[in-house]
Amino acid sequence: MNKKNFKKAIVLFLICSILLNVVLQLSFITNKKRYNEDRFIKNSATQISHISLLKNTNFVSTDHWYKERGALGDNKT
Repeated sequence: MNKKNFKKAIVLFLICSILLNVVLQLSFITNKKRYNEDRFIKNSATQISHISLLKNTNFVSTDHWYKERGALGDNKT
C-alpha cells in the first residue's frame, strides 16, 4: 500500500468514526429526553393522584394544608 492510499484510508476512517460518534450521541440525547418526559409524566400523574387523595380526606382542610406549604401563593396563615 502506498502513502497516498494510506492517507485516504486514514481520512476515511476518521470521517466514519466521527459520523458514528455523532449518530450515537444523537441517539443517546433522544433516549435521555424520552426518559425524562416519561418520568415527568409519571411524576405528574402521581402528584395528581396524591392531590386528589388529599382533597378527598375529611380530617384536613385542603386549603389550609396548601396555604401552610405555600402552594396557594400566600404564606400568611
